[in-house]
Amino acid sequence: MARLTFKQRCFSWASGHYLGEEIDVTFFNLDIEDQYKHCEENAWEPFENYRGKDIHGWINQLAHDIEYGLYPMEGDAFDQGEED
Repeated sequence: MARLTFKQRCFSWASGHYLGEEIDVTFFNLDIEDQYKHCEENAWEPFENYRGKDIHGWINQLAHDIEYGLYPMEGDAFDQGEED
């Protein structure tokens, strides 16, 4: 089994939020147009009428946010003047 980079693992995890199931390791061997096609053909029901390129972009954005820790963490509320 291929060893995925952290970036690829984040993309794979994020794909489960937009596709019927997470992509497998072979996805990363596809050229970009085939990746778009895969996203379009395997879109989760709320996204099934969108282009594969759009779905791929949304997956990529969520993966990027996870990769770079751009999400709220417990304790962040203290930075906003909240106590709980």
